Amino acid sequence: MNRADFIDFLESKMKAEVTNSFGGKSEMTELSPDYIHVKMTPQSSWQMKLLPINDSTKVICVVATVCAPACDSHVKFYTTDWKELVASSYLPFWMILSLRPRIQWMSMSIRMPVARPTCC
Repeated sequence: MNRADFIDFLESKMKAEVTNSFGGKSEMTELSPDYIHVKMTPQSSWQMKLLPINDSTKVICVVATVCAPACDSHVKFYTTDWKELVASSYLPFWMILSLRPRIQWMSMSIRMPVARPTCC
């Protein structure tokens, strides 16, 4: 099985779980035309969402989260042809101000501590 099997499993109402590169299990838990959520390991997840900016422009938001034990998410934004955008341009101003003491810029991404999801 491979990553392409995820979609077939979800469409068949089966658990969309495959063996990952480390020998563990990864599971796609949600898939829609503009959103995907994959639980990569028991401690990590990956999400991608297509966000409408206006009637003709969309951006892709990718969030990678790891928990050990506190959770940390990396948020990145891209054009629809995968050119990376400055994350602060797409985050609400109040969020940037409230996170300013904790923001670490790494290749134009923002690292944000988040609460552990109830599912993990």
